[in-house]
Amino acid sequence: MRVVEIETQDHQKRYVVIDNEGVLVEPIVRYLKYLDRIGIARNTLRSYATVLKQYWEYLSQQKLDWQQVTGDRPFSSILCGRSRRL
Repeated sequence: MRVVEIETQDHQKRYVVIDNEGVLVEPIVRYLKYLDRIGIARNTLRSYATVLKQYWEYLSQQKLDWQQVTGDRPFSSILCGRSRRL
């Protein structure tokens, strides 16, 4: 799994997270798009992408489904779309 910097058709830098097969991790990508739309700084987006990638790897190692995680794992609510601007 890794964070990848891409360039859009309008020459903007964006960050996405891809899994080990090269497939976009859609919940993370959607959240990063949301943050980008509300004007979060580019460096912050890269940092969020990195932290979310690490969290996703943790969930995978623990064999946890991100949609079932609650309580002491706060990123689950962020990825579910129940976030507020941080």
